[in-house]
Amino acid sequence: MEVAVYCLIMSPLLFEKSSPARSVLWYTRCPVPTAFSLAWELGALEREFRTCGIAWKSLQETGDPQVIQSHFSHTQEDSFRQGGNIPALWAKSRGAETRLIGLSWVQTPYPILTVPESGILSVSDLKGKRLLVLRHSRERAVDFGRATTLRTYEVALESAGLGLEDVKLIEVEVDRLYVDAHKPARTLQNTFSRRGGYKEAIVSLIRREVDAIALQLASGFEIAALIGASMIVDVRALPVAKAARTNNGAPRTLTVSARLADEQPEMVARVVAHLLEAAEWAQSHPREVVRIVARDEHVAEEIIDATYGPGLGHTFGTDLLPENVLALRSQADFLLRHGFLVEDIDFAQWIDPRPLERAREILAERSAVIAKAEAKP
Repeated sequence: MEVAVYCLIMSPLLFEKSSPARSVLWYTRCPVPTAFSLAWELGALEREFRTCGIAWKSLQETGDPQVIQSHFSHTQEDSFRQGGNIPALWAKSRGAETRLIGLSWVQTPYPILTVPESGILSVSDLKGKRLLVLRHSRERAVDFGRATTLRTYEVALESAGLGLEDVKLIEVEVDRLYVDAHKPARTLQNTFSRRGGYKEAIVSLIRREVDAIALQLASGFEIAALIGASMIVDVRALPVAKAARTNNGAPRTLTVSARLADEQPEMVARVVAHLLEAAEWAQSHPREVVRIVARDEHVAEEIIDATYGPGLGHTFGTDLLPENVLALRSQADFLLRHGFLVEDIDFAQWIDPRPLERAREILAERSAVIAKAEAKP
């Protein structure tokens, strides 16, 4: 795959002289559409830092469960994370030293499915029905799958004037750890094991042990098509306020180790600048974007098209817009209400707008240099 690469103008002072030097930066991102994944694919992010003697390492590529666990707990020093907001909120509520430096809003699907024979045609028909909730009882990190499912049900039911108390929540235990799904999918077995997260849900629905299930991600749509399930509702399409449509995948959070942000602000800003450039690149390269996302989610490109629609390439922007911060605050309130967070979060202390502001300055400076060079006879 050939892609255009936007290279940043290197600063002679990439690092703060008074701060400790770094030779390794860590990153992790969820297997969903993220600007970090695009930036990594474009290659300029790795090349720029390599010239300064800094190597990038992926938490997942280590294969070490203890290291991979930082994808949820964000305990690895000098690390960036972009992905679902529930682990980021959970880690911060438990005292993780992180900074929130960006948000993105990819229109992530959150469908509720049933079998055609159920007779359930609308959200109103769910009253009194059995809705599945998977519980990862062995999980050391937050059970973000359970939280996501409850949020999906709650928002959908509220759109019909109902609540969780109007349905029967059927909990089924899952004897797996989330960290297993974040190991590198280098083998066919590992690739299919990622879909195994839906095994209990699909079996329960087919056996009619429950009346409806909630899925997410493109692989969920793939499996639904395989078993002939019908969709009752997709929460992302509900005519409700943006904050009400918040779930694990929207808004996605970009966080960084607090010490790195404080000691190497220019370095962090340059990483964010690459994400901004990747988002800009995505707008004019829709098919390349679909290929990258399909590989990350381990599904066919057609599934990505059906899941996210034709506008996917325009959804990778990184911002800290008040409406997106408000949506994330709504998510934190939900998680507190249902006992997923141990402490509330001081958003004013957590959010650090400096890297994003500086990243925009860097890109403006680069554009000015390029424009000046092109203007020369």
